[in-house]
Amino acid sequence: MVCIQGHEQLAVEGIKNRVVSMPSWGLFERQPEDYPHSVIPPDVTVRVSVGQSSVFGWERYVGTQGQVIGRNSFGASAPPKVVGEIFLFTVDHMVAATKAQIERRQPELTVSKP
Repeated sequence: MVCIQGHEQLAVEGIKNRVVSMPSWGLFERQPEDYPHSVIPPDVTVRVSVGQSSVFGWERYVGTQGQVIGRNSFGASAPPKVVGEIFLFTVDHMVAATKAQIERRQPELTVSKP
């Protein structure tokens, strides 16, 4: 839900974006090369992954300039909203991470307004 809400907020602000759900890396990587490139275009370098489990492995999809939002530890006991805020699984953090990447790449990137 965080990613969908973040997508909607960015879109309202005129920032083109997409949400990609990847429940199986193995299945994704076994597809013909044109499919993964159509889902995650190589020329799109502003990338943020959000996963409530390990950050391990996501760098292959976000690249060296992307941001991985996840955990480096195991086990947290608290209500889901509290855990989400502690580990930055929030709409505000996802949106801020995306905007920070765009700003770092200015002027090579432009934000298009609808």
